[in-house]
Amino acid sequence: LYERVAYDSFWGCHNDCEAEQAENSEISWKYFDQKLFVSASIFYSDFSSYLTTKEIRNIKPRAQAALVECIRFGLCDPLQGEYNDREGEFFRSGIKYFSVNNVINKGAELTSHWFVDDDLSLQFNASYNQLTSDSDWVSADSRPLELNASVRQQLSDWRFKPWAKLKVRYVSNKPSVIQQEGFSPFTVVNLYFGAKFNKITLNAGVRNILNKVYHEPYGALDGIKRSAFINLNVEF
Repeated sequence: LYERVAYDSFWGCHNDCEAEQAENSEISWKYFDQKLFVSASIFYSDFSSYLTTKEIRNIKPRAQAALVECIRFGLCDPLQGEYNDREGEFFRSGIKYFSVNNVINKGAELTSHWFVDDDLSLQFNASYNQLTSDSDWVSADSRPLELNASVRQQLSDWRFKPWAKLKVRYVSNKPSVIQQEGFSPFTVVNLYFGAKFNKITLNAGVRNILNKVYHEPYGALDGIKRSAFINLNVEF
């Protein structure tokens, strides 16, 4: 119902949408004991009908003359996507649902969590999924190979039981990310730490320690720059 009717900046497809239909297959394997968990899976889906979205942008009738003037004075350049910070004034934008036929989705995922001892644990995850279709819009639902790894160490014998966690995220360009401004693989490193003082709990962290400038796959905005946070909880 949401996809057919929608609301706000989303536009429904009403009776033009077909219900999603697919033939799905998946092979998965899991292992776990008291200290180790491992899960692996591969999947393949053949959609005869697939629902997705695309951005629709139309020139507002009353803004057409203003846009022409902006271009004439050299302040706007549609070929470069430059509208003198007035894009919302010139265009009406929305996200529209629509159906696509004959879509293939394939991918794989590997997850592991190893509790080395009571204080040390390691985690790892690798995943990707690729959608192929005659429609360029469907490719934006794909995700390239992404690796996530983390190590958490706690010092339980110390007075305040301090702990630290290092998390590394790597996003590759395989399968290739196809977008207007191109795409470059990136690595983001985060560090978290904390301790407990009687009834006071301190948690803090630094995100994107390397201050890497990056774009998410099929995303136009820059990733978050280096940032830090501190949380202090007091129990009464």
